[in-house]
Amino acid sequence: MDNHEIFEAVLAVLNLLIAGFAFVMWQNLQDARSDAKKSLDSVAAHELYCARTYVTQEGLTQAIQNLEKTIGSLVEAVQSNMTENRQNFRDLYEKMNNKQDKEK
Repeated sequence: MDNHEIFEAVLAVLNLLIAGFAFVMWQNLQDARSDAKKSLDSVAAHELYCARTYVTQEGLTQAIQNLEKTIGSLVEAVQSNMTENRQNFRDLYEKMNNKQDKEK
């Protein structure tokens, strides 16, 4: 074998190595793309889950405001009822005292 044949043999082996390396790199790139697609799909699914499950800040603020209004209405109703009951008890007390005074 002369130098030219040895050079061609070495070149052929290098070509095979480079082709193998390129194939491995291509497969790694395809795997990375596939993993990235799966990750994006997973993130999109999680975003959809969050959008369906969790309340937004605006929705929470509105719910709290509605709750505060309801509590305020209940407090007013209880206070009104207490005032009315106090007056009824005063009236009843006066009637009972007047009746006792008449009986004496």
